[in-house]
Amino acid sequence: MDEDTVQLGGDAVLTHLTLGDTKRYYLVEDGQADHKLSRISSKTPLGRAILGHRAGDVVHFGGNSYRIDAVGSNSFAIRANPMRLRANAYRTLRLPAGASLPDIYAAEARLRRLARLGLQSPDVIDRLLGGTIPSDESDIRSAVGRLGDISLRIQDRLFWLHSVDGHLDPSQFSAVSDGRYRDNPAIRRHDDALRRLVGAVNTELDDAGLLRWTEALRSWCEIVQDGEYWTLSAELDRTGGFEPAANQGDLATLRRRAVRLAAEPLISVGRDAFARDDVLTVKRILGVLDDLEETGRWVASAQAEILAPASERVEASCESIRQALDGVTRSPDGDEDENWRVCNQARGRFESEVRPSLGKLKDSTPHNHPSTRQARETAARCLYTLATALTWTWDDDAVEEVFDAALEYASGLPIEYRVEAGRRRLFGSGE
Repeated sequence: MDEDTVQLGGDAVLTHLTLGDTKRYYLVEDGQADHKLSRISSKTPLGRAILGHRAGDVVHFGGNSYRIDAVGSNSFAIRANPMRLRANAYRTLRLPAGASLPDIYAAEARLRRLARLGLQSPDVIDRLLGGTIPSDESDIRSAVGRLGDISLRIQDRLFWLHSVDGHLDPSQFSAVSDGRYRDNPAIRRHDDALRRLVGAVNTELDDAGLLRWTEALRSWCEIVQDGEYWTLSAELDRTGGFEPAANQGDLATLRRRAVRLAAEPLISVGRDAFARDDVLTVKRILGVLDDLEETGRWVASAQAEILAPASERVEASCESIRQALDGVTRSPDGDEDENWRVCNQARGRFESEVRPSLGKLKDSTPHNHPSTRQARETAARCLYTLATALTWTWDDDAVEEVFDAALEYASGLPIEYRVEAGRRRLFGSGE
């Protein structure tokens, strides 16, 4: 099997050449196809169109053209660069991150001429980030527009290089022509950290790749904390002819988001793996994030985002079950059969909706992970409500079973005392 081509059991990243949208597809056997998880059968028209092709090939499907940006033999590959790298405005215009407004206008005119003459070709910048970015009229116009927007401009500057191994000719760009910025230590640190990040984005999620991600994000955190870099970024905006220039508030907003933005490719793969029940990949990515816990609160937020589908399902289902239990008549004169019907239905919903999501969280995370603890507490509260509702069905065995289940989830959590106290009131100590 040629590992460089799209094969059954592998994956491919496709970019729509008209819309610019990028998506990863997994090529599977007919019975394993699932559109929601981007699993396509090798027998479908799209599957047949990409099968056997290599990265860089252009395929045609449904009247549209797609470029295959990356081919992977397993789901650990993170080959698709995020849009802030692939479609970075400075990259599209073939400019360094320190380019001034006159540089931008000059680049715009130069690229328009080249596009009209059909002379655009891949260069070192394309090879650095894995694939050519088209520079037609709409791409050029979009890039210039991004650089006219303060928040997009400083973000694209943060995620682009001030020098690409000497392949950007300093004489073309006023902002770097005298070496004031390119030779600045903060700029060198920034470019080195960004190259590490690019390297991590293009690696596999094996042990070496995970280590590379950890090191890259640590380096990026150092840049985010580097006041000299942010002072320089503000200076580039002031001296580059941009009106209005970025202020400290604009830079502070980006600075708060900078690490999370850099980690997005890793988080995205984690979300995808969790949706596909790929527990091993989820654990690997959560492990990388655990190693970065001291770098900021973004880590907990990123982990919660990966696990959100299960956590949110537990929360929503438990809330719905608790509301349904409001239909239980809590008095001796209540309809025992109707109370039993409502409680039995709620119990069935817990087993079919809540327990599977809790199991998924348990399999993917340590027992005391914050997302798992929160979900366990939510489940315990739900079961406690169900157990107390069941007391109006006069079925002591069912009540005791549900209390036991609630205690299992509540173990080691603040709600454990409340559940245990409720059980003791009904059944004594059990000793």
